[in-house]
Amino acid sequence: MLENNVTVSGEQFDPTLSNNGFIETTTVNGQVDLSIDMSDDPDPLLLGNLLQYTIVVSNTGPSDAVDVIVTDALPSGVIFVGASTGCNEDTPGSVICTIGSLASGASNTLLISVQPTVDGVFSNTVSVTSSPYNSDTVTSNNTATEQTTVVGYANLAVSQSASSSTVNATDLLTYTLSVANSGPNSARSITVTDALPDGTGFISASGSGWTCSYDGVLHEVSCTLPSLLITTAPDITIAITAPAEGGYHCQYCDGDG
Repeated sequence: MLENNVTVSGEQFDPTLSNNGFIETTTVNGQVDLSIDMSDDPDPLLLGNLLQYTIVVSNTGPSDAVDVIVTDALPSGVIFVGASTGCNEDTPGSVICTIGSLASGASNTLLISVQPTVDGVFSNTVSVTSSPYNSDTVTSNNTATEQTTVVGYANLAVSQSASSSTVNATDLLTYTLSVANSGPNSARSITVTDALPDGTGFISASGSGWTCSYDGVLHEVSCTLPSLLITTAPDITIAITAPAEGGYHCQYCDGDG
C-alpha cells in the first residue's frame, strides 16, 4: 500500500485547516508466477495398498506470494489417509493445504496419502491459489492432473473330479469343475477352458451363472463368469462320452496318456 501525503500552507491566516492536507493511497499488487506439479507412487498400484501423491508448488516471482493455498479434489473411490502438516480434509474428498507465504524463487513440497477402494484408472487434480493482491502472470500452470492405474488382484484356483475312474467305451462320463477365489479382491471376467480328451464326444456343459460353449475344432469347452467374490463359484458340469477304443485317457497329466 502506497500513501502519498501532500499539504498546503501560506503566510495568511487560514480559517479551515482541515482541507490543507490530502492523502492518496495506491494498492500495489505483488507479481508472482505460481506453478504446481504432481506425481504418484506407485503406478500401477495393487488394490488395498496406499497411494501417495507428491505435490510441488513453486513461485518464480518476482514478488513473494502470500496466502498460498493448495486444493486437492480427490477422485471418487479413494479414502483420505493423511497428509503433510497444514493439510486437512476440509470436506469429504477435498483436501486443503495452507502454505502461507512463498518467497520468490522458493518451492514447497506436500505429501497426500489415500487408499483406493476399487480398481480402475483414477484421475486426481490439484490447484494452487494465492491472495487477490498477488498478480499471477501465468495461470495455465496453476493446476496439475495425475492419472493412476489401480489393479485389483485375485487368487483363482480350479479343481475337477470325474463321475467315475473307470468307464466302458462310449459310456457317459461327467467332469465336475470347481473354481474358487481366495482374494484378496473380487475376480472379474473369469474364463475356464477345458481341453477335452482325444476321442471323447461332447454332450453338454453348464453351471449356474456360467455361460458355456463348445469349440468343435479345438475340442474344448469354455465357460465364463462375470465376477466372483472371495468364495467358491457354482460347479461346472461337463458331460462327454468315453472313446470307442479302450485305454487310459487323462486330462491335465504328463505323458502321452
